[in-house]
Amino acid sequence: AGVMPKLELAIAQQETDLFAFPYDPIGTDAVTALAGMEMAAYGSAMLMSANGGLPTVFDGGAEFLPMPVNYDQWLGAIVRVLKDDEERQEMSARAIQWARRHPWQKHEMEWRTLLSTKRSLRVVPAAVSGSR
Repeated sequence: AGVMPKLELAIAQQETDLFAFPYDPIGTDAVTALAGMEMAAYGSAMLMSANGGLPTVFDGGAEFLPMPVNYDQWLGAIVRVLKDDEERQEMSARAIQWARRHPWQKHEMEWRTLLSTKRSLRVVPAAVSGSR
């Protein structure tokens, strides 16, 4: 645990086969996921919660599992994707295509604007896990 050096984080992200984001917050909806944007750019297959704005933002780039989070369903989906090389490669290609249509700079600018206008927002970073 703790802070990971940027280079090590970038290498871990680049080597990740699957980004699973079972986001189930208490009382709020997800608007977006910056870690998901990064993982799409690295070409990770992506499984995400159908929470808040995630299906709209990541439409075409991720597979969505219904809310509330059912961990047996998530485990089944994770195992399915990790076992099926062809499906994982197709999901990876969709994530890369999504990232190409959604340049990081635009999201970064929108995020900074949001943070500058909403000083009371709490930001909780997503953990990166599951490298090959």
